[in-house]
Amino acid sequence: MRKDLCAEGLIKTIHNKFEKIADPRKFSKKSTISITDCLMSCFAVFSLKWPSLLRYDEEKNNPIIFKNLRDLYHIQLIVD
Repeated sequence: MRKDLCAEGLIKTIHNKFEKIADPRKFSKKSTISITDCLMSCFAVFSLKWPSLLRYDEEKNNPIIFKNLRDLYHIQLIVD
């Protein structure tokens, strides 16, 4: 079975594509969250079918959700 035809393979491919995107943000100081983590968080909201970013913000503190965001979605920095 091909590894890229499963959910984990798809998410890893998306993560790799997001890593190639240059950060378009123009802040005076360096942002703490990378553009890749931001995009992967948005993808997690979409793929987990949460109705809003507020729900993501509430759920990310759940230990199981936190672990899945790190392990499955490869989000390095999950900010409170």
